[in-house]
Amino acid sequence: MNADPKNGTPKTPLYIKVGDLKVEFHSGCCILDIGFPNTISVEIGEIHFKNYYTYALSLKARRRGDSSEPASEAKWKTCLRNMRLMPHPHFETGSQDYFTISRKQLSYDLCNVTGLRFILRQPSPIWKEFKIEDLKFCKTSETKPVSLPSWLLKPPRPIDAEDREVKGAPPMETLSNHLQQMWGLGEQAATNSTQNALGRFDVDGSYEINLLSYT
Repeated sequence: MNADPKNGTPKTPLYIKVGDLKVEFHSGCCILDIGFPNTISVEIGEIHFKNYYTYALSLKARRRGDSSEPASEAKWKTCLRNMRLMPHPHFETGSQDYFTISRKQLSYDLCNVTGLRFILRQPSPIWKEFKIEDLKFCKTSETKPVSLPSWLLKPPRPIDAEDREVKGAPPMETLSNHLQQMWGLGEQAATNSTQNALGRFDVDGSYEINLLSYT
């Protein structure tokens, strides 16, 4: 995936108001237009952005060749409808997460694009401002298969019977029998162990004078 150097120019967001325009009461809807000046058309495969308290968005595109009308008069067509960005509009969860809109989510490919229109919605009156930030447009490119190291491509060498035997070590059956015997001796010693403290020099309840050392 290669980043498109023509990342577009966002226009000033337009917040739709209800009733008297002098009253600061928003309808919970905002329109953000993206233009691509000095370009004939743009191909977009993915759109990356950061959310800022937007509950859901829809996306419309204006493409060259959709009609016989000039690009500036071409109609907007919806390619993504009501993509939810927050689980609940009244809670802050997901309000500042990063999102990606891929080609699979769109109803048609964004080829020969001359403009994009994001329709942002936030029905909750708690958040006075909502928008999307850090917009980046990418176009997909053919990904070359990753070449594996040569040692991974070689077929595994068959293991001979001689390779299974460790040089200088006894046969596995003999070694297994010895280990089982050692394990049995250890279990027997643990069973016959006593909790009584053993004296260092006492023999049958008395001391052996030859075992005592004088300093």
